Amino acid sequence: MDEKYEDVISFDEKYIEPYVKEDILEESRFSEMQVIRVFRYLLPSFAVFAITYFFLQLFMENRVYILWVILVFYVLLVLVYHSIIYGFLKKGTNSYAIRFVNVSLEITTISVVFFIINSIFTTTVLFTGPTILFYMIMIIMSGFRYSLRLSLYAGIMAAFQHFIIYIVLIWNVPGDVYARLIDLGPGGIIQKSLYLLICGAISGFLAINTKSLIKKVSVRSYETTQIKNTFGQYVSEEVRDYILSNKLDVNAIEKNGVILFSDLRNFNDAIEKIPPREIINQLNEFFTEMVDIIAVNNGIVNKFIGDAIMAVFGIFDSDNTKKTEFMAVKTAVMMQDRLDELNKKWKSQGYMTFEMGIGIASGCFLTGNIGSENRKEFTCLGDVVNTASRLESLTKHFKKKIIASESVKEMISSDYSDLFGFLGEI
Repeated sequence: MDEKYEDVISFDEKYIEPYVKEDILEESRFSEMQVIRVFRYLLPSFAVFAITYFFLQLFMENRVYILWVILVFYVLLVLVYHSIIYGFLKKGTNSYAIRFVNVSLEITTISVVFFIINSIFTTTVLFTGPTILFYMIMIIMSGFRYSLRLSLYAGIMAAFQHFIIYIVLIWNVPGDVYARLIDLGPGGIIQKSLYLLICGAISGFLAINTKSLIKKVSVRSYETTQIKNTFGQYVSEEVRDYILSNKLDVNAIEKNGVILFSDLRNFNDAIEKIPPREIINQLNEFFTEMVDIIAVNNGIVNKFIGDAIMAVFGIFDSDNTKKTEFMAVKTAVMMQDRLDELNKKWKSQGYMTFEMGIGIASGCFLTGNIGSENRKEFTCLGDVVNTASRLESLTKHFKKKIIASESVKEMISSDYSDLFGFLGEI
């Protein structure tokens, strides 16, 4: 594993390592952007405060403290730096070194600000006030980077800088306050530095737990995606989503819709004459084109039966507003046209060509998730299914490419009556 990932995540499931690693790194990058965004909102308040006090000194006392000028430029420099880093992160940069630099800068900024504003407030106020809370906020924010090392580093940096400020400024406080600050009670400075170390440790362990939770969610998401992708290769997307969401009843239910059967005419002869690999390649190309056409017209491939296709229209359309019968007939015409194009291509390549018959029937049929406890199949049953299959068989007898039942014709607008020709009663 790359060094830059070593503290981000450790993997047990090697087969999904790239997926989980990318997911957590992306979450970490997004969190880094959020921390920078928060810090960019806080810094201008310090800048405004410093600039305001600078001009008050200039106009009221006719003097300027160089430390306030330094503070203004320092804050502006940090804002520029964060803007540049934020731009890199937004483009996808994900450097672990940048995180350490950002943590160092955030903690140091708190120290610089408090050291400089000590010239306004007394050192007593600085030490006895809520200074430590600002360090703690920065340490807690470091936990959003999902790294124990970064959180511990933030705690150590804050404790060290807080202690250094104490050493430098402790001589400016009155004796009674001095005694209280070096006391071993909860108000002592050394104890407060220790609190920062503890805060870093707690933030780090929370980061680890959060990272572990993200990992579990990523693994579960990956597994779900794999199941859906694999399952979707055996049934249509609509059927897959219905089954996985438990919307399909175990018992079959009645539905009104259209059944379409298609079958290649001379496929059995081709099996005897063409090498298996070649015929499988042709069949896969044929199925790919036909399935796309069915899907475009709101149909669902129910199953493949050898070289035959059984498609269903309308079972997921509650109000049947998509003109199911028309879409089924349109699908049949498009399938025949596409097969003609495939035949031209196959012929030019020296492959065998095929003819196809299609039968279409509409009405009420049973549909649902049917089977045993261990093996189930989404299927459709009923006279309409049988009729569509037999109409497809009759295309050989009548020497027609497409045969539809009378119920299909009755449901289609009269504007398309020229598409149909009466063949007889069976």
